[in-house]
Amino acid sequence: MTAAEMEERGISQNVLTIYEEQVRECVCHKEPGENEYDDRELEMITMMMTLNKFGFGAQEIGDYFCLAQRGQETKKERIRMLTRQRRCILDEIHQKEKILGELDYLRHELS
Repeated sequence: MTAAEMEERGISQNVLTIYEEQVRECVCHKEPGENEYDDRELEMITMMMTLNKFGFGAQEIGDYFCLAQRGQETKKERIRMLTRQRRCILDEIHQKEKILGELDYLRHELS
């Protein structure tokens, strides 16, 4: 599959660039810039987009995939990475809940 075909599937050039720079060489042993993507790479790009949605940066995504490539021996480290990101998301939720509480207080004061 070409980069153009990937874009037709909703995968941006920015995502492909991150994939090539942080994941492809480590996992597929292909050099950045090779123009074809196979089904396995599509699955990895989809996972990469999920990790990005969770808040992982490009370097963390690369680290995650390099660990995954090493197999079960890195499972605990990958779980730690996911757990750390989960805590960050929960912290953000708690901060937003606090702001909502303050906003609701002000709304109540005005009514």
